[in-house]
Amino acid sequence: MTLQAPLTAAAAALTLIPAAAFTIPALNTASASDGRPRPSATTTPDPCPKFLDKKNDSYSYTIKPSTFTFRTDAQGRPVSATADPLKHLAAKRGTCQGIVGGWGEPKHDSKGHPIKWDGGHLVGNQFGGRDERYNLIPQRQSVNRGVYKNYETYAGYCVSKKSVSVRALTVTLTYPADVTNVTPTQFALNLAMTNTKTNKDHTLTATIYNDDRDQNATTTSIRQQAKNAGCT
Repeated sequence: MTLQAPLTAAAAALTLIPAAAFTIPALNTASASDGRPRPSATTTPDPCPKFLDKKNDSYSYTIKPSTFTFRTDAQGRPVSATADPLKHLAAKRGTCQGIVGGWGEPKHDSKGHPIKWDGGHLVGNQFGGRDERYNLIPQRQSVNRGVYKNYETYAGYCVSKKSVSVRALTVTLTYPADVTNVTPTQFALNLAMTNTKTNKDHTLTATIYNDDRDQNATTTSIRQQAKNAGCT
């Protein structure tokens, strides 16, 4: 025989709450004068905007002992980055890198072959450069993994050398005339340092082009500058 427990007074008094009580307010999708959604309490800022909200402005953060400063142009594109001093520091990876790589232009070369793009760091992740839009731009895969990586490698040698006192790394970008294009055409890099044994100042400088030209001479120059400074 199956026994059935009697209903308690509390259980009998239970009532269902109408579903309408859980209605979630609709997002504010009304557009501002520039065509973008107006911010509201229910919207979340884009973590990786193509054009940054801070225009002709700067943004900075610190990972001790270094301070990182980024500047934007009138369109909200990153135009410069500085790490002072340049050090080997850990920075978290994020999802913005892959998104930025997808913005690279042009999509095809003169022969119609697809061009591969990366989301390239202005200040390398190994130096504390974060995966944030301020620090990321569309960079040809061959450049990001070629001459730009070579520069970062030799800069790292200088940072690691005890007899070399490294100061600030500065990266300056150039864009095409089209203000809607977020792909830089070139990067000017400069790392200041002093060889404490000889008490001489040195720089590691390079102009790197964001295209398919041969840049082996640039890598050779970077290598020689690092040697002259006593980094290798």
